[in-house]
Amino acid sequence: VIYNMSAGYVTQQPIVKGYQYNRFNSRFSLEEKLGRFHFGETLNIRYTITQGQTASIGNALQYAPYQPIYDPTIPGGYSILTNANDNSNAMNPLQALGVQTESSSEMVLNPQVFGEVRILDGLTFRSQATASYGSSESDSYNIAYVTSNNLAFASQAGRSFSGSANYMIENYLSYNHSFGKSNIALTAGTSYIDAGYYNTLGAIGTGMLTDAVKNIAIAPTTAVNTNYSNYNT
Repeated sequence: VIYNMSAGYVTQQPIVKGYQYNRFNSRFSLEEKLGRFHFGETLNIRYTITQGQTASIGNALQYAPYQPIYDPTIPGGYSILTNANDNSNAMNPLQALGVQTESSSEMVLNPQVFGEVRILDGLTFRSQATASYGSSESDSYNIAYVTSNNLAFASQAGRSFSGSANYMIENYLSYNHSFGKSNIALTAGTSYIDAGYYNTLGAIGTGMLTDAVKNIAIAPTTAVNTNYSNYNT
């Protein structure tokens, strides 16, 4: 019996204000040999948590250099551009960091099992199955603000969920034989890949009475804004 287990943890705190990334991953494998039989199982797990927004390099390159970053006369507190006054509608590169918050988590499982039998010397039959399962959740919130071209947004909260899964089954025969300075190798088999599924459901909450609690649960009005289903392959 051969077994192996490993785990890792990564945390990143970039120079972008309020952004943080955490990831935990682990791997467990087990192999057993009983005479002409060989069995094995493997499980990979990944769990990630992300908090914060990232700044846009593209907006930073396009934004007018004569404009200050902050403008207290604009709802949200950030300066804006308009086509009428600046011949540009580029967004303030730091506005998203100040008016929006976001957090998300994701878990991915990848199990695999196989069984192998030596039928004759050089002739082996192997059957294996691999699966993938994932789920994620995200929360977002923005305070009331005005962006380029005087587009106004009210305070709102968002929440979304997604899930996906599929599997693959393979069966094949392999033959390997050496004679003299020559070698012959043959493989024949079949594979089945399940279509699986990918589902996403999202909702927004509006009419927020306060920005102190950034949670869709206290929104007076909620509505589904994303409802998507498809195959995962």
